[in-house]
Amino acid sequence: LGLVLAGAAVAFGPKAEHPGVAWRPLLGSPITCRVSTAWRVATAPAGDMVADFSVVAVRTLKENAGMTDEGAVPARRISRRPGMLA
Repeated sequence: LGLVLAGAAVAFGPKAEHPGVAWRPLLGSPITCRVSTAWRVATAPAGDMVADFSVVAVRTLKENAGMTDEGAVPARRISRRPGMLA
């Protein structure tokens, strides 16, 4: 919140009581983000390890970050641009 308090930024997140900060709800669809996990191919974990990690990660995000089940994953809105390594 330092940049917000300095008047140099806005922030998105759960409301937190802080002197000098005004929180306003956003109208429309909630902000969403995609959470991914990656590991080196040479050390790729076994399927059970991935499944176990996924269960813990989903539970943690639901309990601490407000993640909810929204059905299908939203379509990625990425288009190639000059210079992209894709």
